[in-house]
Amino acid sequence: MTSRRKFIRRSSFGLLGAPLLPGLFQGNQEFRKLLDDPGQDPFEILRDELLLEPGLIYMNTATLGPTPKSIVDGVLDLTGKLEKNPAVMNWGELGKEMENTRDIIAQSVGCQKDEVLLTRNTTEGLSLVISQIDLKQGDEILTTNHEHGGGYLGPEYMVKHRGAIMKKMKLPLPVTSKQEILDLVEENLTDRTKVVLLSHVSTVDGLKMPLGEISQLTRPKGIFLLADGAQAPGQVEVNVKELGVDAYATSGHKWLLGPKETGYLYIRREKQSMFNPIFTHSGFQAYSASSGTRNAANIIGLGETIKMHDAIGFDRIGRRCLRLKGYCQDKLGDIRELKVISPTSDDLSCGIVSVDLLDKKNGEVATELKNRGIIVKLLPNYNALRFSCHIFNNEGDIDTLCENLDEILNS
Repeated sequence: MTSRRKFIRRSSFGLLGAPLLPGLFQGNQEFRKLLDDPGQDPFEILRDELLLEPGLIYMNTATLGPTPKSIVDGVLDLTGKLEKNPAVMNWGELGKEMENTRDIIAQSVGCQKDEVLLTRNTTEGLSLVISQIDLKQGDEILTTNHEHGGGYLGPEYMVKHRGAIMKKMKLPLPVTSKQEILDLVEENLTDRTKVVLLSHVSTVDGLKMPLGEISQLTRPKGIFLLADGAQAPGQVEVNVKELGVDAYATSGHKWLLGPKETGYLYIRREKQSMFNPIFTHSGFQAYSASSGTRNAANIIGLGETIKMHDAIGFDRIGRRCLRLKGYCQDKLGDIRELKVISPTSDDLSCGIVSVDLLDKKNGEVATELKNRGIIVKLLPNYNALRFSCHIFNNEGDIDTLCENLDEILNS
């Protein structure tokens, strides 16, 4: 049988010849057979493809994900192809393939291509949207105290330049029920609320926000629902129509494991008339006169990483992340010097587990873990640590993390 590593090497960009991009895994019958073969583990196949330092336990995908070697090699190959004839390739073959990424994204999140705009990251997408909403003095932007700093930039700008008001709902740690969130949102909506900005998955504790139910509160009132999706695609299935959001911004370089400085923005067609930045003056295409030159290789690589996740199965990926999350929470529950602050119920959870340290400082603990070859995230506004349990992680990673964490906290 073909080895996992040899198989993926053969399936890299450009290695199969014509067409221009055969696509990682997509439509490859040999890979499909590997997925259906109980003797093969697609998550171990992916784990073998990462370029992480030997022995490194990487549990910080929520900050930046490691891109598989096949994707890295493919982007490098495409860059070389571009540089052999830059103008012809960028607005020819590569330009067409870059535009196809919008189709791939649309199919993966359940919308139409003309509702998708390519960006460089989540922050850019959120800022593009909120800067176009017609806010006046005293209009309210409702958000939470658990948003990423990039999510606050747009509201802060509108407070400074338009006289808007930013209201932050205080979320409990942990959230114990979906109704707890819905009640909190409903209590904070007023006649002045024009925008609700929420993370689909919280960067602080991994809370999976019930956006679909929240949209039933906002849409009848004409309130714009804007989602920060940075922590969702790649670990949580995303269907923007079912979520009921008016706009959804995300990055390709976190849980999707895609090339760095990639992202996309969904804007519901019915809301696009209010969205008129210079950046889209010439349209939503991957390249237009108003977008200027784009990084074709990276954008194509983003499309290929989405295909990779689709081949494995988004539902299958979500189940694995939840299983690893549960295993991690159980192991952490045996360590008395910390408190798990992430939700426990699956309908509110994903692959993120965060803990509050009861005694030692999180910076000291994170540094000691790094010295031992374990990479986690320090949460700066809390004495807390965040652990990302993604599909390439396994129970052995979690065992090692918890053993070392217990030893450090008890030293």
